Amino acid sequence: MGWSATPVLGVRDVQAALDYYVARLAFTSVGVYGPEGEDGPVYAVLRRGEAQVHLQIRRRNVWAAKRDDYERSAYFYVDDVEALHTAFVAAGALVFQPPTDMPYGLREMVVRDVDGHRLAFGTGPGNNPPAWETAPVLGCRDVRAAADWFQDALGFECPGGVARPPGEGEAVYAIVDREGAGVHLQIRRRPVFLAERPDFEGDGYLFVADADALHAEFAARGVAVLREPMDEPYGLRDFTIATPQGHRLAFGGPLAEEEQGP
Repeated sequence: MGWSATPVLGVRDVQAALDYYVARLAFTSVGVYGPEGEDGPVYAVLRRGEAQVHLQIRRRNVWAAKRDDYERSAYFYVDDVEALHTAFVAAGALVFQPPTDMPYGLREMVVRDVDGHRLAFGTGPGNNPPAWETAPVLGCRDVRAAADWFQDALGFECPGGVARPPGEGEAVYAIVDREGAGVHLQIRRRPVFLAERPDFEGDGYLFVADADALHAEFAARGVAVLREPMDEPYGLRDFTIATPQGHRLAFGGPLAEEEQGP
């Protein structure tokens, strides 16, 4: 079983965000969660093809500072960005950048959601998956240091190295990968997090084969574990770690058969 990764996007109104993804971007809702005492859902899982997006409540401003135009929240690899652009325009999606040939060999467009997240959709020669794939994009003050940490602490690889465009004195982008799950690291020339965050907030969810074995590996490497492995009501056993940049990543695997019941 290979790994897969999905972005966790903070939204002010989970139901409103979910409605936008379904109506405008043709995602399908596969799970909505709202504990007792809540006025509405606090978490939602959406899927299109093999790509998932998780929406999580934010009881504060999602964006506390002006962002640069290049900043992204998630990246989707798709098989036909032109056809997708046509469909999105017809559905009334908020297109931030129409399909554009990028210097790294992809043809890419960017769409905004109702909370201001920018979602990139790209396709290119030799990079057309049979179904959609997605990756979280994590903003980092130092991309080189972040890529090194993912490799040294979490056992990821960085096969393409870090991107440093001509004239740039620092790395601006890197893609790290483990077991087929990609995480994108993008430069942020501002503080990544401007306010203290509640413990429940996350930035990415990675589906893995064995959460307990991975937890033991990470603990031995000295990774900061925020939440120990727990059996969750949504049918996964997962735990959460913190990166040096302050991101929170959850790693979840299937429950043992005897724990899942008949």
